[in-house]
Amino acid sequence: RRDVAELMDSCMRGANTLDMKKDCKGAADEALKDLNIEEFKGSLEHAFEEAARAAVQKTIKHCNSGDCAQKVRQAIARAKGKAEHNIAKLDEKATWEKAAKAASLEAARSCKQARAINATATCEGFYEKFLERSGKAPPTGPREEATLRRRVAFEVAETEIKETAMACLTGPKDELKDCLAAAAAHRQETLEFVMKEGGMENLTRHGA
Repeated sequence: RRDVAELMDSCMRGANTLDMKKDCKGAADEALKDLNIEEFKGSLEHAFEEAARAAVQKTIKHCNSGDCAQKVRQAIARAKGKAEHNIAKLDEKATWEKAAKAASLEAARSCKQARAINATATCEGFYEKFLERSGKAPPTGPREEATLRRRVAFEVAETEIKETAMACLTGPKDELKDCLAAAAAHRQETLEFVMKEGGMENLTRHGA
């Protein structure tokens, strides 16, 4: 994803015409073939979506001054091979959301790994990371904050659980049974971790 994002960013910075922008997309398509990125399954548009998400994360991370929202919009346009004015507001909002979810998941995974080594390790909260990368203003009241914290925690848990199960289904068939058993244990560990870190240790409400 980052390879595609960096390629598109570099190419699009000098693309001043529609034909030049098309050439950038063609170069990205060739890069995907050369990289043999299995997860994209030959879908260039999906690759651009993932590249845009990675570009947003990188832009926000390094945005210390000026109009960060504008810089993010420019990064999305470059990653997708489009002119900035052709990026729809809903498209921009969705890309921000994807980047925020990915950042919160990454933060949760890093924290879980650190706590496995040192139970008192200090971690960056995945909820705080979501807010930082989402471009949204913090909730205005305790009820709104609790609702958003719950949503972010569930999304982190859901994504981690799905990816673990998918790894089993795409792995060696003779290891599937053991892998799924390990995934079930991982599911419980993940739920307990995100609920605790998200301030919602009462797991009985997960399905509420």
